[in-house]
This record gives sequence, structure tokens and C-alpha cells, in this order.
Amino acid sequence: GMGGLGKTALAQSVYNHNRMANQFQLKLWVCVSEDFSVKTIIRKIIESATGKVPDTSLQMDSLQNELKSQIDGKKYLLVLDDVW
Repeated sequence: GMGGLGKTALAQSVYNHNRMANQFQLKLWVCVSEDFSVKTIIRKIIESATGKVPDTSLQMDSLQNELKSQIDGKKYLLVLDDVW
């Protein structure tokens, strides 16, 4: 939707609601720029999950494996903000 409608504010309200802590093992918030790449988004999701920036030399298959290891079997909430 158009900017300024309150989508991010609504998502933040849900994301930060105290009942969400009990519902999800992982809560991930990732801002997506206008000129994004899948590799960049995966790196940002991993960073959100671990609190650590993934090694920049990792190839896509390694990033996918790392992401899978972080979220596999877990109930998670993933918010992709500023998607164009």
C-alpha cells in the first residue's frame, strides 16, 4: 500500500505486543530496501535471528543452510518492512 497509511506502525504494535513473546520462539524484523537482493534479505534475517552479521564471503547455499538451522522446527514471526 501507499506510504503513510500506518502499515509499519500496525506491524510494530503486533510485533511488540506482550502476547507475541509467548506465541513465537523467534521474532524477526527485517527492513527491505527498494533495490534488494534475495541474498541480502537472507543475510538480514540471519542477523536478526542470531544478533551476528553473517560472514560476507558466504555463498547463497551456505546462507540458506544457516537460515534453515536458525528457524528449522521453530515457530517464528517474520516481518519484512518497507517492501516495494
